[in-house]
Amino acid sequence: MGSPLSETHDPAATGLLTPNVTLPQFCMGVLSSTLHLLGDCSLEVLVKVCELLHWLMQLVEECISPALWTKQSPLARETAATLLTVIHEAGALLLSLKEARDQQDLSLCRQKHVCVSLLLTRLLGTVLLPDQTSSLFPNNSRIVLSTILTDLPLIDVCKDIPETVGKYLAAMDGQAYETYMQCLSICSAIKKCCQFLMEFQQRSGREERA
Repeated sequence: MGSPLSETHDPAATGLLTPNVTLPQFCMGVLSSTLHLLGDCSLEVLVKVCELLHWLMQLVEECISPALWTKQSPLARETAATLLTVIHEAGALLLSLKEARDQQDLSLCRQKHVCVSLLLTRLLGTVLLPDQTSSLFPNNSRIVLSTILTDLPLIDVCKDIPETVGKYLAAMDGQAYETYMQCLSICSAIKKCCQFLMEFQQRSGREERA
């Protein structure tokens, strides 16, 4: 019986073995191949993929910066084009996972959704400045960013997501960002009201027993 990672074999990845590949090319190739796996991989493979993405993003942070978009060399232009494709693929996967929740195991689908959301958040914060968003982002980006920002359980745990992702939405669609901030304020107020009511109920119960 083979390793769970045997599921991850992708013939396209064999190109990564060439000694002439640069580190940015390697990172983009692995990222693209990994995203293709996430759609229908098992939980066992997903755990391995998340670990791989963690270490891979450390490499991305070392070798790619927002300065990439202003470089004119053929290699830089090729890397930038591949990076845009990877961002587009990640966004499309995130939206497909959102639509597929009724068709897959809910727990597994949710874990994939969180994995891709965190990947996009970290990737954008590493390779792109907010003021570069409008001219470079794929067409579905506003919906993708909104999907991440409205995932309240996720942003309740990962406190940096609203600030990180919010900057890109604000640069791309100021009105959508303003609406999001209003909704976030309403959700925060509702949460505090619920906490107050629960504390009041608990105090009332204690007083009645006394």
